[in-house]
Amino acid sequence: MKIYRIEPMVDTYGMLELSSKAITDVYGDLGFDELREAESNLADTWPECGAALYDYHTAKVLNLHDLPDIYTWNGCFLVLSERAKKRLQSLLERIGEFLPFTLDSQRYHLFSLHSIVTPDSINSELLEEDGVSVGIKSLSFELPDIGSPVAFKTDFDYFNHVYCTEQFKQNVIESGLKSGIDFAEKLAYRRPV
Repeated sequence: MKIYRIEPMVDTYGMLELSSKAITDVYGDLGFDELREAESNLADTWPECGAALYDYHTAKVLNLHDLPDIYTWNGCFLVLSERAKKRLQSLLERIGEFLPFTLDSQRYHLFSLHSIVTPDSINSELLEEDGVSVGIKSLSFELPDIGSPVAFKTDFDYFNHVYCTEQFKQNVIESGLKSGIDFAEKLAYRRPV
């Protein structure tokens, strides 16, 4: 089964930042780690929060008039506009939950994936330098054609990305949504410094 690593188009849309105060007020200083690793319901404690897109290189707020319908946040979360949620909900609702927030006065949803997949240990290897993990040297998933989640995260990369199947990719492409993501065929990567 073909698997893709989802990457945000940061040069086009910048970096999405949710209100860290709202999140740390609810989840504490370690809240971001807890959110990344969550496999269960967050909706009961999810705070009302806003977000902004920042230029990836200068950290200045971007004033975009044409926001993407689908993006990512904090590596392993999908970000969906109201329109994207409606189009993809039946595909996603069994593998995670939708957490609302506001971006540029518009309602968006953080999609928290509950599906965690362990990679094939024989064909997966961390990229290390001086004993420190700096990325993924090789990564492979052995998923059955039937019954596999269409999108998932893995603790192998410390929950740094969303991975998806061809089915998810085709649904996004055919949906007519304004995509702010790329589907990387090469699963290996090196973290930027």
